[in-house]
Amino acid sequence: MYVKKANERLIQIISKMTSIPISIIKKYGVDFIFNTPGAVKGMTEERKKRIVMLQDFVSIWNEVEFLKEEILLGESSQTGQFFINRIGHKKDKEYFEVAFLSSSNKIIEIETLTGSISNCAVPVREIIKSALAYNAKSLMLSHSHPGGSLKATHADISVTKTIVAAAKLFDITVLDHIIATENNYFSFRENSLM
Repeated sequence: MYVKKANERLIQIISKMTSIPISIIKKYGVDFIFNTPGAVKGMTEERKKRIVMLQDFVSIWNEVEFLKEEILLGESSQTGQFFINRIGHKKDKEYFEVAFLSSSNKIIEIETLTGSISNCAVPVREIIKSALAYNAKSLMLSHSHPGGSLKATHADISVTKTIVAAAKLFDITVLDHIIATENNYFSFRENSLM
């Protein structure tokens, strides 16, 4: 009973925030609308923009709640969940992120790049330059696979090795590289790829 009431409230709020009629949300379901808004009949560009804004809000909210607990990025399971919340749900393109960490693995800054690892040169020089500017002691790498695959490609492995080698020259450690999808993650460290 409670779950049904909560679901009804969720549908009403989404309808109010996006102007998508309740009947359409009930017909397609919240997950389908969030993940494939372009496939929903009657979805205008304005409604799609509002869905994206709502997705971004949820992602940032999850991140803020996650960081409230002062969980340090270090263990793969914590880091995996952190990047699932940040970029795992994004389906429009591939995102590559670098978390710059202090000596106690606290986040100093996170930089986001967009574009497929295999289709664009990851700016290794810029990553190292930022790491030095932030006085980072370690890095955590992550990228999303919008298609949902948790398999590391040859390009993923090659880029990781290049960043690890460059960082090592400046006594900076790359702790892990996480592939994030909507509901799961793949850790290079856990799978002996680093």
